[in-house]
Amino acid sequence: MLEGEDGKPKNVSTIALANIFKILAGNISCVVLNACYSSNQALAINNHVPHVVGMKKAMPDDAAIAFSIGFYKGIGAGKPIETAFALGVNGIELEGYSGSDLPVLLP
Repeated sequence: MLEGEDGKPKNVSTIALANIFKILAGNISCVVLNACYSSNQALAINNHVPHVVGMKKAMPDDAAIAFSIGFYKGIGAGKPIETAFALGVNGIELEGYSGSDLPVLLP
């Protein structure tokens, strides 16, 4: 789902979402889909972007936030995407949440 011009949620097909990244392909090196069940969309986007993070299943909000904090701290520190991803997964573990196996990084 994306936000429509009216501010309400709008369903968007996986193909349409992937096409956004196909159009912008040369300018984007990583996409993070920090949403439940986003691995299919991540696979489609990965055809156009070198690195994509998706979630295999549902993940509690607190665990998703812990992942984001670790991931973006790694990116902010200039670490490679793989290292930032590992820091995100570790963030889930450090907070004691289950689901550290839910994020997937597609190279």
